Amino acid sequence: MIRQWNEESMDHRNTLLYAMGISPEDAARPIIGLINSWNEMNPGHFPFKDVIAEMKEEIYKAGGLALELPITGVCDGICSNTPGDRYTLPARDLVSSEVETVAELNMLEGMIIMATCDKVVPGMIMGALRVDIPTVMLTGGYMAAGHYKGKMLTLTHTKQAYAAYIAGDMSEEDYKGIVRNACPTPGACPFMGTANTMCAMAEVLGLSPHGNASVRSQTPRWHEMAREAAEKVVEAVKEERRPSDFIEQKSFENVVRYMMATGGSTNSLLHIP
Repeated sequence: MIRQWNEESMDHRNTLLYAMGISPEDAARPIIGLINSWNEMNPGHFPFKDVIAEMKEEIYKAGGLALELPITGVCDGICSNTPGDRYTLPARDLVSSEVETVAELNMLEGMIIMATCDKVVPGMIMGALRVDIPTVMLTGGYMAAGHYKGKMLTLTHTKQAYAAYIAGDMSEEDYKGIVRNACPTPGACPFMGTANTMCAMAEVLGLSPHGNASVRSQTPRWHEMAREAAEKVVEAVKEERRPSDFIEQKSFENVVRYMMATGGSTNSLLHIP
């Protein structure tokens, strides 16, 4: 066990777990936190509610007890070009503190951190590296591309379309049509912006399942990865394998090489250090 409990403290905790219907037998299992940033204001994080039950099932079969712990998950796009932009980078450090707090306060044996978007992925990784308990990350997969009048669209096309509309080069009907069709499904905005760049960082660091950063959200393969993450975190708990056992200085140097090779987001300069 990663954590050291005395009998009185363990019994005091278990009394409170019993209040929520957890049996004495289940309370004796290693508790794995599902650190979930799901909310209804962030399409990148919206899919996570679909896999909670699956991950709980896999963790239980492997001998653990998964308990969900929700934390902040902001979307940079929601507040774009508004006063809310002032809050996105500070939100990263808020997230890192939340991860650290829920992991240490609850004396978790391990955790799955669940995030997709620009500031939340690096924030969760920062918190996980501070806590240094067995951790696996699941990222939310990418959004499907949109289409309008035969052309492929992503979120960035809405800004281009607005400029054309204001300049008088595009009709209001076409502008609104692009806005309506640019983001057809949940997931990370499907271009190499900060969200997908950070999801790739998590994978390159060895925190998320192989291929997680390049899988479409809500697909059968993405659901398989959620179950894989659940299996891997219990393995890590049993082996007491911490992030510091495999993430080193050279790991971050490898991330920098990946960013340079793929044209990753320049926001990497804010997050990797």
